[in-house]
Amino acid sequence: VRYTLLVPSLRYAAAVKAMRTDLTTKYGFAQIDNKNFWYGMQLYRGINDVYAMPVRREGSAMKELFFEVQLHTPESIALKKAIHPLMKQEQDPALDSSTKERLQEEMLAKVRACPLPDGVLALPKQVVRPPWFRAVR
Repeated sequence: VRYTLLVPSLRYAAAVKAMRTDLTTKYGFAQIDNKNFWYGMQLYRGINDVYAMPVRREGSAMKELFFEVQLHTPESIALKKAIHPLMKQEQDPALDSSTKERLQEEMLAKVRACPLPDGVLALPKQVVRPPWFRAVR
């Protein structure tokens, strides 16, 4: 399951912190993974966190339900939509190297134009799992 949240740039870092706190502290979900794609020259910008919540079903082996939350700014979601078709083109094995380089430069130019929200590089990445969570075997 994947959820995508769109947050204004000015409130982005605070919203990420609040969401992480609410999901782990208020609701007791286990934070499995944090990915901050605002670092470096990624071709993707955003925060992707994975959580697990306890699930109890009679007769089912499922004990946890995993879900991903993607947090975007209006600019990063636009970047994602703009880069996706370019990435598909660039992955074509029939393309010559100069066309691939042009596409890569075009994608990187779009990444450089995507504004970095204040405070996003200071977001903690620590994963704390609640007692109910058992490592997946």
